[in-house]
Amino acid sequence: VETPISKVERASHGWTFEEWEKLKVKDVMLRRVGNTREVANATLFYASSESSYCTGGFLMVDGGQTSCTVMTDD
Repeated sequence: VETPISKVERASHGWTFEEWEKLKVKDVMLRRVGNTREVANATLFYASSESSYCTGGFLMVDGGQTSCTVMTDD
């Protein structure tokens, strides 16, 4: 997810947004970096009455990264 610290990281390495994003999305199903609004919308769902039948669990707001990540012994 792009945050203000992402800009600091890009600046410190001299990367463009496109260069930085290409590095970050190697294991993200949607092949793009998320934004803070997308995370906020998921949080808002749980804070609203729309989630009244939810009793726990996980709402992954990661563009499919969890589904694409393969655990290895490396």
